[in-house]
Amino acid sequence: MLLSNVRCLLARRVFDYAPIDCGKIEAHVKSSGITVSDLPALSKLVSSLSPSTLESSLKPFTAFSPIPADDVRKQAAEGKKVGYAVSYYLYLAYVRAVGESVPKPAGTSGKSEIRLVANSPEWMVVKKANLSEWKNPEILSAIIGMLSTVIRKEAEFSCKTGLDFEFEAQKLFGSFFKRKSLGKLGEALSSVSPIAVKEAAERIAIDKSPVAEVERLLYLKAFEYSGYMPYPGPELLAETYPELKIPKPRGNFGGKKRK
Repeated sequence: MLLSNVRCLLARRVFDYAPIDCGKIEAHVKSSGITVSDLPALSKLVSSLSPSTLESSLKPFTAFSPIPADDVRKQAAEGKKVGYAVSYYLYLAYVRAVGESVPKPAGTSGKSEIRLVANSPEWMVVKKANLSEWKNPEILSAIIGMLSTVIRKEAEFSCKTGLDFEFEAQKLFGSFFKRKSLGKLGEALSSVSPIAVKEAAERIAIDKSPVAEVERLLYLKAFEYSGYMPYPGPELLAETYPELKIPKPRGNFGGKKRK
């Protein structure tokens, strides 16, 4: 549960440093009359979305930097920033559909640093984001790195092995996706029964306690296969901020050691 809470916290904080107006996107969703309270509603919503129409509707809430008209490469990178708005739109729907809430951060508010630290025989890592000295793209990069790491380790520590998780996710959702597709995501979510997802989670969970967590991770994997994650990832970061050095994984990222 600890890693699940960390993922939920990082997933919400990452958008604070993305080039989007979260409040206006939330207002846009509310004014559109969109309500998502469960997986069938999420599937229906995703199936109805046209990527180009969705991006057009979210561009007004994306902060684009002025780029010279003759700099085609930078213009293309700048245009892809709407991907952060699309991720936040999907994030709002995903957390409601799977019943995920953002836990209250531990400690005092107003800290100038976000830090991910693990020091155990199974996993050692130190990552941080300096909120007072770094610029937003640098903070965004650091949090995306933390989030990507936590998602991977959450599956490893919740399941008997990370390979078990990848196998079950592929078996459930992998056949639906040949390329990036919102439509196929809707099809996958509607075609794979919640019972099948729960049974898969029960087979691979290390014990009974993380079964619900593993179910949410399996659904998150379907989003990953579709190319439309509800969190911004390293690929979007590299496309939109090519000048940044994308953080590489550090520490022990092998399979969980067994006694």
